[in-house]
Amino acid sequence: MHHLTGQDLLSVTGSADTAAALRAHPVVVRNAVRFNAEADSLNCSVLGPDAIAGTREFDLYIAQLVTEMIVKAGQKCTAIRRALVPRGQLDAVTDAVTARLSEIRGRQSGPRRRGHGCAGQPRTARASAPCCCHADR
Repeated sequence: MHHLTGQDLLSVTGSADTAAALRAHPVVVRNAVRFNAEADSLNCSVLGPDAIAGTREFDLYIAQLVTEMIVKAGQKCTAIRRALVPRGQLDAVTDAVTARLSEIRGRQSGPRRRGHGCAGQPRTARASAPCCCHADR
């Protein structure tokens, strides 16, 4: 971070703790680096009560929900973390997601993992915390 100046903008996604550490980093403070953080987001996907099984909206909801569950690339800090479903639709959503996931799993020989971006991320991921590095790295 030593190369950042007042002409730079540092934007991060992750935990509030990481954002606070980066915001207080001596280089950011000394050089008046502009700073923006998306911290501890709890993004959700909401299925409306009129989007029942068999409708286009229901199918789109299932497709997006499954995509969020399986995509491995990019920032997962801002991924959907909650699926809000009307009680009467819970079985239909569960069945549809299960069916779609079983189709996808059938194409793979087993689970795949990618390397983490920094040494602290495996521990952070296991603790179900956002996936961002610490400011001192």
